[in-house]
Amino acid sequence: MKKLIISISIIVILLANPIIADAGNGCRNIFFAVKNDSGATIRLLDVQYRNVSTGRTKREQFPNVTCANNSMCRTTNGQLIKNAKDSQLNDFVFRFKYLDPSTGRWSTRRISDQFKVNDAICIANRTYGGRHWVINNANLVRALGVL
Repeated sequence: MKKLIISISIIVILLANPIIADAGNGCRNIFFAVKNDSGATIRLLDVQYRNVSTGRTKREQFPNVTCANNSMCRTTNGQLIKNAKDSQLNDFVFRFKYLDPSTGRWSTRRISDQFKVNDAICIANRTYGGRHWVINNANLVRALGVL
């Protein structure tokens, strides 16, 4: 009887915790990469994307991803994207700030172009983006709009 009560308690705890309950359907250890060709150092804040499978737009935040001009940025911590395992993710837009060389201060938030992928299925240990996803000088003047 005691083992049954403990087993039921563990199941209730697992189901009551949304992070644990969702982990089975999450797409684990996902990275994002962009090329910084903007002429300034940038700091990636987050990425917005569309889960084509559910029709929902989601956002993933990044902790302190700073990228020098003319280099590749890759998020350092693999993201857990909830409810996305085997789902199609697309229409990626990054929010970022740039370091103004004349003032030494970070800008207000800016947005990148929208990036698409051909093979959009989310599987564990995947990196979305790469050299073909470029944040350029034109993105520096595009202030945060509706995102």
